[in-house]
Amino acid sequence: MHFITVTKQSYSRSLPAVSHSRFDAYPIALPHCGDITPYSEALRDYLAPLHLGVQDPQGIALAAKAVIRQAQGLAYIDSFWFATANFVLMLPLILLIHTPAKAGPAPAQVNSE
Repeated sequence: MHFITVTKQSYSRSLPAVSHSRFDAYPIALPHCGDITPYSEALRDYLAPLHLGVQDPQGIALAAKAVIRQAQGLAYIDSFWFATANFVLMLPLILLIHTPAKAGPAPAQVNSE
């Protein structure tokens, strides 16, 4: 029973933190702009303060790192939701666990001598 209590407490503490982080609180460097192409304004706006262009190798590398970082963060959040859904769906299986019935007193041994 202790495992269930600890697991429930850890999920109840981490669930509110992650529930808002999917789109609201996750620090996204590039705005939600769909596909990242050399022609997108969001990419140009992202690289402009750094004095980089979409044709510069450093600009392309920086944009690739930002996209990969965002993809990793979103994948982590999605995997957390998958694990949470699995945990919630498997909770009813606890009802199928039965404790063995307590055995009565041990039978007396009979000596056949």
